[in-house]
This record gives sequence, C-alpha cells and structure tokens, in this order.
Amino acid sequence: MLPLRLTIEGLYSYQERQTIDFTELTEAGLFGVFGQVGSGKSSILEAITYALYGESERLNARDKRAYNMMNLKSNRSYLEFDFENHQGKKFRATREFKRNSKNFNDVKPTQSVFYEWENEEWKPLDHTQAEKILDLTYQNFKRTIIIPQGQFKEFLELGAKDRTEMMKEIFQLHRFDLQNKVAHLSKSNQSLLDILKGKLLGFEEVSEEKISQLEDEGKGLEELMTEHQQHFIQQQNIYNHLKNTKGDFDSLSQKKEKYAKLNQEEEKYKLKEKKLEQYEQYYQLFSEKIKLVKDLKIDITSKKEECDKHRDTYDDLSKKVRDSKQQLEEWKAQFDALKDRQEEEQDLHHIIKTLEAKKEIEKLEKRIENGNSIINTTREKCDNIKTEIEGKEKELHKISGEKLDATLLISVEKWFSDRKNLQNNQKQIQFNILEIEKEISQYQEKLKTSGIASENFEEAYANAEKTIRKQQDEQRVEKGKLEVQQQIARYADALHDGENCPLCGSKEHPHIIEIDDVSEGISQLEVSLKKLDSELKDWNTRRDLFREIQQAIALKNGRKTKEEEAMALGEKQLDQHQLLFIWKEFKADQEEEFYLRKEQTLVLEKKINLLSEELVKLRKNYEDTFSFLSKYEKGINDLNLSKAKKEGEAQQGKEHLKRIIWEDYQNSEVDEVRQKAMKLQEFIQSVESQYQKIKEENDVLSQHFSKQKGLLEASEQHLKDLEAKLQKLQGELQGLLEQQNISLESVENILSENMNVSKERNEIQEFNIEYKTLKNSIQELEDKLKGVEYSEEKYLAAQQKYKEQEELLANSRKELLRKQDEINRLKKSYEEKKEVLKEQETLEKRGENLKILNNLFKAQGFVQYVSTIYLRQLCDHANQRFHRMTRNQLSLQINENNDFEIIDYLNEGKSRSVKTLSGGQAFQVSLSLALALAESVQAHARSEKNFFFIDEGFGTQDIDSVNLVFETLLNLQKENRIVGIISHVEELKEKIPMSLSIVKDEVRGSIIH
Repeated sequence: MLPLRLTIEGLYSYQERQTIDFTELTEAGLFGVFGQVGSGKSSILEAITYALYGESERLNARDKRAYNMMNLKSNRSYLEFDFENHQGKKFRATREFKRNSKNFNDVKPTQSVFYEWENEEWKPLDHTQAEKILDLTYQNFKRTIIIPQGQFKEFLELGAKDRTEMMKEIFQLHRFDLQNKVAHLSKSNQSLLDILKGKLLGFEEVSEEKISQLEDEGKGLEELMTEHQQHFIQQQNIYNHLKNTKGDFDSLSQKKEKYAKLNQEEEKYKLKEKKLEQYEQYYQLFSEKIKLVKDLKIDITSKKEECDKHRDTYDDLSKKVRDSKQQLEEWKAQFDALKDRQEEEQDLHHIIKTLEAKKEIEKLEKRIENGNSIINTTREKCDNIKTEIEGKEKELHKISGEKLDATLLISVEKWFSDRKNLQNNQKQIQFNILEIEKEISQYQEKLKTSGIASENFEEAYANAEKTIRKQQDEQRVEKGKLEVQQQIARYADALHDGENCPLCGSKEHPHIIEIDDVSEGISQLEVSLKKLDSELKDWNTRRDLFREIQQAIALKNGRKTKEEEAMALGEKQLDQHQLLFIWKEFKADQEEEFYLRKEQTLVLEKKINLLSEELVKLRKNYEDTFSFLSKYEKGINDLNLSKAKKEGEAQQGKEHLKRIIWEDYQNSEVDEVRQKAMKLQEFIQSVESQYQKIKEENDVLSQHFSKQKGLLEASEQHLKDLEAKLQKLQGELQGLLEQQNISLESVENILSENMNVSKERNEIQEFNIEYKTLKNSIQELEDKLKGVEYSEEKYLAAQQKYKEQEELLANSRKELLRKQDEINRLKKSYEEKKEVLKEQETLEKRGENLKILNNLFKAQGFVQYVSTIYLRQLCDHANQRFHRMTRNQLSLQINENNDFEIIDYLNEGKSRSVKTLSGGQAFQVSLSLALALAESVQAHARSEKNFFFIDEGFGTQDIDSVNLVFETLLNLQKENRIVGIISHVEELKEKIPMSLSIVKDEVRGSIIH
C-alpha cells in the first residue's frame, strides 16, 4: 500500500479541512511527522486506518465513537484517503459523520464510499472492504503497514498460537491446512470401498465353473431346437399349399358376388357421365361472362351512390368559400392600418427602458458612494499590516544570521558521535583482552592444580605410556606361561593307567610330569596388571584435560590476537577520524561547547519558527485584506461601468422615438406606461391573429373545394365507362346464347347445380376401372382352379399339426434364449466382478496413502511446520539489522515452541528470553522485526514499493541508538523502501530530509505545515 493523498476535517483536534499530499514525502523515501505532544500527529494514522477499515485504535463502537472522534467545534467529520494497492491500482476511501442539528450529542455516520481510478475518473465500488483491496485484515494492517502508538512490540510479544494464526492469515498459510480435505477424501474413499464390498456380495455365485456348466446345457438345447425346426419346415410347406388353395376358392366366390352388384349400377354411371359433359360445355362458354355482367351492375349501382355524395359535398363547399372571401375582405382593411399602431407600441417600450435606466442610475450612484468609503478604510488597514510584516521580516533576518547551519550541526554532531563510538569500541576491546587474559590464567592455574607441567607434558605422557604398555605386555606373557603350566598340571593329576590321555590318546602313562603350584604367581601378576591399567587411565585422563585446556587457551589466544588487531585498527581509525575534523567554528576537544551552541541554535530555531508562524498569519491576513480591497475596487469599477452603460441606454431610448414625444412621459411611472403598451400590444395581436385565422380558413376551404371538384368529375367519368362496358358485354352474351339455341334462364339453371367436375369424373373413372378389373380377375381364377380338388377336412388337420410343430419350436427356442441370456448375464457379471476387485485394490492402496496424509496434516501440523519456516526466515531478515544495531552482540531466533529468544554473544552465544531485554534493546528488536515483517508481506504481495509507517517517540533510545536507527532508516531508503515516522524528538527531525510539522492552534485546532 502506498499513500497518495489524505484529507481530514472535523476529526479529533483537526477542526479545519487539512490535506496532506504524500507524493513528495514518499518520493524522498524517508519522511517524518513532527510536533509537540497532543498536537495531532497520531490522528493522521488513525484517520488512514479509519478511512480504510472503519475501525479506531482508541475507541470502539460502544464508546460513542462517532461523537468522540468528531471535533467539538465541528458539525461534520470528513475523511478522504487516496492510495495505491500492491497491484499499482489507485483507490479512494471516503467516510463522513454529521452532527444532529437538534441534538449536539447525536453524531452518526452518513455515508462511506470506496472508488477506483479508471479511464481518468473515479468510479464508485459496490463495497467498502479494504481487506479485498489490500489483502490485509485490520489487525495485520496495524502490524505490517501502519503501527499505532504503543503497539510497536505487539508482534514480538504475541503468543505462539496467535503468532501462528497471524502468519497463517498474512501469508495465506491456510492453503496448507488440508486436514479437512484429506478427511473428506478418506471418508469418500471408505464410502466407495463399502459400496464395492456390497457389490461383491452380489457376485458370490459368479464363477468360471458356473459359466462352463451353463454353456454345456446350452449346446444340448441348441441341438433339440434344430431337430424341431426341421419338422416344422416340412409341416409348414404342406399347410401353406392347402391354405393357398383355400384362399383362391374363397376369393373367387367373393369376387363373383361383387361383380353382380357392379353390373346393376353400370347404367346409372353412364347417365351421370353424359350430364357432366353438358355442364362442362356450358360452364366454359357462359360462366365467366354471366359473372362479369353481375359484377358490373353492382359496381354501377355503387358508383351512382358515390357520385351523389360527391355532388352534395361540392355544393356545400362552394357556399362556404363565397362566405369566407367576403369576411376576409372586411378584416384586411383593419390589418393594413396596424403599421402606425406598431410604431407607437415600440416608442412606448423605448420610454419604459429609458425610465428604468434612470432609476438604476440613481441606485448605482448610491452604491458607488458607499463602496468608496469601505475602500479607503480597507486600504489603510493593508498599509498597517504591511508595515508590521516588514518589521517581523527584519527581525527574522537578523535571528537567521545568528543561527548556525543545520547541516553543519548534523555533520559535527555525527563526527563527535562517531568518535565516541570508536572510543567505546576501544574500551570494549580493552575490556575483552583483559577478560581473555584472565580466562587464560584460570586455565593455566587449573593445569597446575592438576599437577600437569605444560612445558614437556606430551613427552612425559609418551614415555610413561610406552613404559606401562611394555610392562603390561611382559606381564601378560608371563601370566600366559603360568596359566599353561597350571592347565598341564591339571591334566597330569587326572591321568590313570588304562584311561586315554586327552592329548595323545595313549592308555599308558610311564612318565607323568610333576609341576609346582603357580596360582600365587598368577594372582600377583593380575594385581600388577590392574595397577598398570589404573596408571594408564590416570595418564589418559590428564592427557585429555591437558589437550582440552591447551585447545581452549589456543582459541583464547587467537581471539586475543584478533582483539589486539582490532585495537590497533581502532587506534588507526581514531587518528584518521581526528583528521576529518575540519570545522573552524568548533574545536575537537571541546565537545561540551559544541552541544551548548547547538542548544542555542535550537532556541533560535524555535524563535524563527514562532516568527515564521506569525509571518504566515500576517501574510495570510494581508492577502485576505488585500483580496477584499481588490474585490471592492473591482466592484466599484464594475458599478461605474454599469452606470455609464445605463446612461447610454437612456440616451439611446430617447433617440429611437418616432411617434411619441419624450417630454410627455418623462415624469410618468414605469408601470403606467407598461400597462398602456400592453393594451396596445393586445389590440395589435388580436387584429393580426383574427386576420391570419380567417385567411388560413379561406385557404383551406379553397383547397378542399378544388379537391372535391376533381373527385366529382372523376366519379362521373368512371360511371360512364362502367355503363359502356356493361352494354358491350351484354351484347356478346346474347350472341353466344343464340349460337347455342338456348335461353339465359336455362343456362343459369344448369350452372346453378354447381357440380364438382373433378370429383364426379374421378368417381366415374374409378367405377369403370373396378368393373373391368374385377371381370378379368374372375376369369383368371376360373382358369387357374379348373381341375383342382379341395377338402376342408384335410386343410383343418394340416392346420392343427402345423400349430403343434410351431409351438414345439417356439418352446425350444425360448428355452435356448433363456439359457443364452443367463450365460451372457453371468459372463457380464464375472467381468464386472473382476473390475470391482481391481477397483477395490486401488481404493485400499489409496486409503493407506490417505492415512499417511491424515497423520501429516492432523491438528494443523503442516501449517505449524510452514509457519515455523516463515518465522525463521523472518528472524534471518530481522537479524540483518538487529546485528548492526547491537554491534553484533545480540541476535534473534525461534525456539522449539515457536517463541522468540535472544542469542547473547557476550555470554558464549547462550539464549535468553526477549523479556530480559532493556527498553532500548526491545525497541531495536521490535523495529528490526517489524521492518522484516513489512518487507516479507509486501514482497509476498509483489509490491514494487514497500511502505512502512511507525508511530513511536524513540524516547527509550540514547543519542547513539537514535543515530543507529537513523542509519537503518537511511539504508531502507537506499533499498527502494519508503518509511514514515511520527516523533517529537527534535534531533531526529533535523536529520530527516522531508517532514511535516503539526502545530495545535488554540482557536483553529491542529494545522499541518
């Protein structure tokens, strides 16, 4: 997130509308907001967070938040915040409160709207949720982007559980919490396994043996069906032959009966055909002409009625046109006389304008007199303010000349600070050398106490070891010999005549050896060997202690050498640093005098700031007063111009008069003249309106009359044409009737039957075809059946035998199909069973894998693991700055419980709780951790620029620590990171290149400079 612009009005101590343009501040990379305690610095951050999230760090909804946040002198609070998100898109967040005008304590939010900058305009969004835009909740926004006052160490002090939840939310680690998904998959997998087990219960009887048995049974049924099919075909041929013969005899009988019926109707269809031919002949000759004669008679009757109507309308319009022309002539005389009355009306309007201009001139003269009085008073006030400004500027110039340059002070202070750091480092190195020498003396004293001479101990140890081991070898050889003699003595004592020797097997033992008892000698040797072992162990113990102490002394000597080298380097750096003191205004050995002059400069700076503020107010007052004066002078000039314009209008009005004399009306009232002009205008308009109305009516009547005359003539001509056409057609019809020697009445009677020619002809043709076809078919059947014999008893017997064979064949086929269906069903079930078994094996393997995953993701174990990785990376990033701030004395780490610990390198790198840190150290580690967290979050969001705002006073830090913090912030600037800080520490303000100052005015509230 990158701030662009913030507008505050009526919030906390901000009474007037104030706008902060963050563009220049963020371009500087490092900027600050400074002011006295209570000036309203922290309110800027609260305005940003409230504009975005609608949440306040100080107040919650139960604390009458809207009332308490609004300035008590304001009736409206308004926040407008423009910013860029991590995607580079511009957004605007606005929130507004209003106070109830009837109830001072009633303050309610009126509207909250978010906008997005698209196509060079702000377009409102359908939500007010900053979390969707920034991908950060309110709590995590406070921990990573803008950290409110008093919560700088919140992330460091969070418990392991809360910190893990925060990491999970910020870095979206919830995507690694897959326990529910794995459980769902395990449940689904088990459900599928249960379903498959249920399916397998239905396949218990399905096997290859059962299928083979059914296939053998099917082959027997197939052979039986083949036998039945052969018998059926033989009987079918016999039955079909008899059936066909029976059909021929039955068909012949039926056709003869039908032929007799058709023979009786033959004469009727011949008469019908003759009548149809006559109808067709007369229809072709007379039908069309008779229809045309009838239609023409109807048209003539209709046209005569139309002509009568047109004639009546024509006569009526002729009378109206004559009356209208007479009326128009009467009004034309009045209309022609209107010109004189119109000029008189125009003169009256000129008189009105002249009278109005005279009244306006009187008013303008009075306003000009009053304005000139105010201008003189205001001009005197401007001169007084200008004189006061010149005095303040001289005083400011004098004090500014006495003040030392801030850059010079920063440079000299940094030189003293650097020298102090170098001197402190030298002291620390000297202390370290003394500590190392003390530790070496302790190690040497320990050697003396242990009776170890460090000069030739290794040689003494080698000689002693060699002597002891030699003695051990000799005594072990001697012991071995004695043990052999002891064993031989035992064998000799056990030998008896007639018993086999255990060594040579002989049963005779003529010379048995006699050996003295060696047990005492063996015992003495064992005691001696134990003593030698003890001596050797004692030498080894002292050797190990000697080597351990020598190694530790070597390490300490090496560290001492490095410290001495660092000491020499430090002395060299101090000498070189001394050469860098180039300022003649100060002396390198008078540091206290420098800080005294610096304090004097700060006092002068405050005086300059006060004078500058007074000058700002005076200049603002001068600008307002001068603006007021300029406005009034411009107003007076405008009034003079208006007066001259009105005088010109009055003179012009007199010159334009044609028929009226000005002196007759110069003392008249405007309303009186206006009333007279209105009456004259109404008369003119009445005459013009009536004349135009009558003229338009006359024109319309003339047009209608001409149109009606044309219609009447066209109708009469059309009637004549129709009557001539009827006469000609009646002559042609009479000629045809005479040719056919028939009357019109007879023709009309024949045509009145209205026969369907196509239908009648089709019926006749169908009858003739059926009659001839039936006659031919009877002849063919009689020829076919000549000499053929047929018995109904033989036919019925063959039919019965055919049905029996058909039923036998159907039953055997049905049985065979049933058996084949059962075989196919079993085969299909067997294949399904194999697939189910295969699927079951796959699901069981998947179930085992899901158990492993469930154990991995149980109780958010994997999220904890990933969170630990992120925390360790965060520690690594934080240590890059924390090391520098603590001069490599301390670092931060995560323990096995995901809690922060401090590694203390001044105490052999041992760990201790972060709660043991001092206030300054706690601030340093919190700053390092907060910066690392902000960088990680914004890197995770792939933001090009990283922004971070700290509200912390830096009061727990000494000058050296403040310098270290400042160097850290400068390094952030070089790394393309933008950092804003809020503080009241003046030393820090002088070092920051760009800053805002907040001043609280008793009357106007907080003002931003």
